[in-house]
Amino acid sequence: MEYRKLGRKSFQEVCEEVMPVAEKNGLGVVGGLDMSGTLRSKGFAFPDMRIFLLCNAAYANIFLSAAPEMVSILPCHLSITARDGGVEIAASLLSYLTRDMKLENDVKAVVEAADAKLKAVVDQLAS
Repeated sequence: MEYRKLGRKSFQEVCEEVMPVAEKNGLGVVGGLDMSGTLRSKGFAFPDMRIFLLCNAAYANIFLSAAPEMVSILPCHLSITARDGGVEIAASLLSYLTRDMKLENDVKAVVEAADAKLKAVVDQLAS
C-alpha cells in the first residue's frame, strides 16, 4: 500500500528537501497539506505531519486518458511525519491503488514507472 522509510534528519530539513528531490526524480510538487497544523487548530495534540502532492504531468495525462476514474487518486501523496529522533517518509503507491483496475499494459508500465519515482524520492529523503 505504502512505501515507507525512517530518516534521521529533522522534520523541517526533510520538508525543505521535498521539492528539489521530487524535481530531481521527474515529479513536481503541486500542493500540500499541513495536517498537524489543521488538527492542532481544532484542539488536537498531533506530531508534525505534512502531506505533499506530487505529479508528473505526462504520466497523469496517460492515466487520466486511459482511466478517468483515477482522478480520485491523483496526484500522488507523500507524507512526512515526525517520529522519535527522526521522521517517517511514506508514499502511496499507484500499483496498490490501481490493483483492482483493468489497465492496459502501457498504462501499467507507467504506473510502475511512477512507483519507481516515488520510491526514489522516499529513499533519497530518508538517506
